[in-house]
Amino acid sequence: MTKIDVFLLAAGDANRMFPLNQIMEKSLLPVNGKPVIRHIVENLTQPEVAKHLRKITICCNIKFKKQFEHEFRDMPNIKFDLTRTANGTHTAWKYMIWHQGYLGYKTRNITEWSMVHYADCLTDINNADFILKINNEFDGLIAVTNTVKHDYSEVICISPDRDLPIRNVNSFYEKPKISNYTWSGIGLFKTEKVEKLGEDRSGIDFAIDIFPQMIEQRKLKAYPYNGFWYDVGNLNSYRKVFEMFKE
Repeated sequence: MTKIDVFLLAAGDANRMFPLNQIMEKSLLPVNGKPVIRHIVENLTQPEVAKHLRKITICCNIKFKKQFEHEFRDMPNIKFDLTRTANGTHTAWKYMIWHQGYLGYKTRNITEWSMVHYADCLTDINNADFILKINNEFDGLIAVTNTVKHDYSEVICISPDRDLPIRNVNSFYEKPKISNYTWSGIGLFKTEKVEKLGEDRSGIDFAIDIFPQMIEQRKLKAYPYNGFWYDVGNLNSYRKVFEMFKE
């Protein structure tokens, strides 16, 4: 299996974190003694996962550049892609590919598969096993769990056969009340095919704009796992996560 590139998305407006978002990107907020994004990077750099990766890139707003560089000063292999404005999640990922991927007019230095990981999501998923599930029968594989501890999130309906390691995604709903499996903010995508699904404009989102297309084409699969998933996307959620980890 060829190695993949990982893209951590940490460049949103985080308006629901006001006033903290005025001084710090939400993924830099501490949980259990270290920033949220540090938990994610340390999981990805475990030997059993790192052997499948080519590089890790963090997409962050330029105003928090020094904070991110300071946090990862001991990890010189971590790359940064800077932006001045918030974009949709798919747009941010595509811009990172464009910024890093072109070596020449006809040559692209990209991996066949990319991992997209939202930087405000904590999970204990087995990333090594997750990566090993990708194959050419689909274009995207998203990690899902039914052990959510919050009131809302992106919820998906998947095929009911619980004996399968991966299952079809039949529908996807943006932030309703929890009633089914939840997307953990982690996806593996066939780079060139999924990149082309987005329009050439800003504000394209994986959940709203890309997943419906992939479901219609029957090219999106789900990887169910039983571990925890925590979203620190707003002040109330961050408070809950902070208390859970403290306990």
